[in-house]
Amino acid sequence: MDVSKTDSNQQASLTERQPVVVDARPQVVENSISETTQRWAFDSMACGLIGVFYGIMGLITVSRAGMSNPLSDPIVEVLGFGHTATLGLIEIGAGVALLFAAAMASRGAALFFGTNLGVASFVGAIEADRFQQRLGLESSYCWVSLALALIVVMTALMIPRVDSQTTTFASNKANRV
Repeated sequence: MDVSKTDSNQQASLTERQPVVVDARPQVVENSISETTQRWAFDSMACGLIGVFYGIMGLITVSRAGMSNPLSDPIVEVLGFGHTATLGLIEIGAGVALLFAAAMASRGAALFFGTNLGVASFVGAIEADRFQQRLGLESSYCWVSLALALIVVMTALMIPRVDSQTTTFASNKANRV
């Protein structure tokens, strides 16, 4: 056997086989997850709007009637209804309470303050003559106030809250050195 042929065959087989280079570095996978949640409380929006209405009515009343006189004198007109400074302060308190309930998105607080407002409005509408001197109350204003209180209570009881959640998942593969 010829040794030179064997060496040349081995060299040929070595040159035919090229070493394979394997990248042993790990691939890095970057994942990102983002979640967004939105909550729509339409009952709180109604409660808040009515609270703003009462707050503005009270502020206008107090600014027109003033605080230097007795609070039951003079009777001023706001949106066509008679008011005294005392009634203005009560309206500011009711407005702040309703805004508090709306900001907390609390159905219980909206029901509580709405029911109290409704009962007071109903009593005021029935007994408007007794409250005319000290509060400047008119029966027609009390009925409007009762309707607003019913809106607060009914929306808190009947309108469902809407929750929507969106989840986004993204994956990026990248080689890192």
